[in-house]
Amino acid sequence: MILTGAILLSAVVAGAGQVFRQSFVADDTVTDSYFSTDTGEIRLVGVCDPLKPSLKCWGLNAKPSAELEKEVLSEIDVNSTIRRNGPAVIPFQFRRKNRILVFKLPINKPGLFRASISGFYDTDGNQLNQLTYGYDGNSSTKLELFNFHAPRNSTKSAIHVSLSIPLRGTVELPPNSVTEASDADKKVSITRTLLLKPQDVRWYQGGRGWVVLFKLEGDSLRSRVHMHVESINAKGQPINEVDLNGMPRPQIVYKPGTPIPPNFGGRRFIYQTDPGVFDPQTGTRAWQTQVNPSAVHHYRITFSTDRSVEFQNIPLDAGPESGSKTS
Repeated sequence: MILTGAILLSAVVAGAGQVFRQSFVADDTVTDSYFSTDTGEIRLVGVCDPLKPSLKCWGLNAKPSAELEKEVLSEIDVNSTIRRNGPAVIPFQFRRKNRILVFKLPINKPGLFRASISGFYDTDGNQLNQLTYGYDGNSSTKLELFNFHAPRNSTKSAIHVSLSIPLRGTVELPPNSVTEASDADKKVSITRTLLLKPQDVRWYQGGRGWVVLFKLEGDSLRSRVHMHVESINAKGQPINEVDLNGMPRPQIVYKPGTPIPPNFGGRRFIYQTDPGVFDPQTGTRAWQTQVNPSAVHHYRITFSTDRSVEFQNIPLDAGPESGSKTS
């Protein structure tokens, strides 16, 4: 680890923490800002180098910016996701050009925007590590910082911002095998439900896990369709917490520093994957869940598509200081 100013730099292995890679075809290309009525404005403000003796930042014109440095340091100082009662911890990779990308993002208040940002990715498809989660209730925008590791000799780079856009229609499907339900131009069926083997359940904190195989048919297969599934109980409420057998249990709120509630152990918050994009040849996709299908009244299924925006020509180095002379 390296300490520079108020920032602690923590070395990571290249690619560590990346669970999967995305592949993108850019639907839009921009250099500094993307705007649509579905998302608001997504603006790349500048770039910072955390490996300098003190943090150095510059705008997209490569001109050094003391104002941006002040903003970024202030964001780091108040953000608990990268500060642990001491210096802020910024991951970096050896033999790479380590940078912080500074974005100004819209705050998606309820009902304001139809679409949402689902991720930031480099050109290899690795998801960028988000360093801060800023929010100002009195503002319509927030400053967000992202780790970025580029090839050591590169001077410019690009990233992709993936947008999730809801599609019309909701399907409610009972958990029984070979059932189907339809809405709009989509027909969904369950072809099979499998209990995961114990060695495959390590995500599930030692409890049980299931794989549900869904099949999608209809005109929507012609576009990039994602599917989002919730497990719903007989009262029409989402199941948010289960025991080690996948059966629902009342949600227990635990506040640090207070006595642990009775029967607090053995609980598991729901972690379930989105089935993502369907195989266009078969229309099938596997969905993993911790919720025992016998406890599910129905699955509530909604749909979305994605749009990729490529930010190009990002300067990875600052130009000379204003007023400096070059030979």
